[in-house]
Formats: sequence, structure tokens, C-alpha cells
Amino acid sequence: MSPVIERAVVLERSAARERSLVGASERRLGRLAFDLHDGALQNIAALGTDLFLMQKQLCEIVPEPFKPGDMTPSQKIALIRVVQEALTNIREHANATQVRITIRERGGHVDARIEDDGAGFHVARTLLDSAQRGRLGLVGGSERIRLLGGKFDVRSKPGGPTIVSLSLPRWRPLGIERPQDDAVVPAAAAASELR
Repeated sequence: MSPVIERAVVLERSAARERSLVGASERRLGRLAFDLHDGALQNIAALGTDLFLMQKQLCEIVPEPFKPGDMTPSQKIALIRVVQEALTNIREHANATQVRITIRERGGHVDARIEDDGAGFHVARTLLDSAQRGRLGLVGGSERIRLLGGKFDVRSKPGGPTIVSLSLPRWRPLGIERPQDDAVVPAAAAASELR
């Protein structure tokens, strides 16, 4: 009878330990749920609100000719991503008190400039270090802009300011030809070539 009693005691202790572990796991999951709700999920909600506000503000400052059809979706995405990344870097690293964003149409291009009065940084060193660590924010933005035929530049120095600028060419459908200067031949030159 003693082996049966010992087995019952061992099973009871095992069940008690299991209940204790399950209770501890449930408490941990409860704390994790609160942490997610109060931390990461709140940050995601705030980010969504920030992105919505940024999109609304960008639509207000983008020049009128570039709102419906003169920029491709890829160009719009690239522009928003570069501005977003620049603002994220300013918030996380620059300790800036002022930021100026300028977006305008000029000479068949959309030009954007994000300037802050923050701490600044060594551009080449910081971009190389970021790329090596797999943080491709501005490097990725630069590639997006260049793949779309645009120009991208970051200028900064320790002590600031930092200026991120880009220029995207106006999109033209393939069927529309641009006027060529050499296509017009003066009548006198054409006559002399015929002789």
C-alpha cells in the first residue's frame, strides 16, 4: 500500500507544481499583454496617427501640379519615405528645436529639402556605420530616389545643421515626346545641305 500512497503524493506534488507554473505563466502573459498595450501597441497607434497627419500635411505643401498625375506612385512613396526617415532621425538623434520641410516644383522637378538645427553628424562615417549594421534608412531612401532618376544629398557636420535634399524629375508617359532643340533646322542650313 505504501507504493500507492507514495505515488499519490508524487502525483499531487506534480499537479501542485504544474498549477503553480501555469499560474506563473498566466501572470507573465498578463503582464506582457499590459506591456504591449501600454508600450508597443500605443507606439504603433501613435505612429499610425503621425503617418496620417504627415500625409495630410504633405498634401497641403506639395505643389498643385504634382498632386494628381505628375508624380508616379513610386515617386510619391519615395518622397514620403525620405521625409519620414529624415524626421525619424531628427527625433531620435538630432536633439533639434526646429525642422523646416520645403517641397516645391521647379524646372520640371519636384525638389524637397528637410533641414534641422540639431547636433549634426559626420555623414560618410554615419551612413557607412548604419549600412554595416543593417540600418538602411537614408541609404535606402537615396537608392529609391536614384532608381527613379532623381538626385539625393545629405549634408551635415558635428554641431549641425543637417540638410537632406532630393530632386525627382517630372514623370512623362512614354508616348509623349519632348521637343528636341536639334530637330528644328534653319531653312538656310537645310537649303545649303540640299545643294
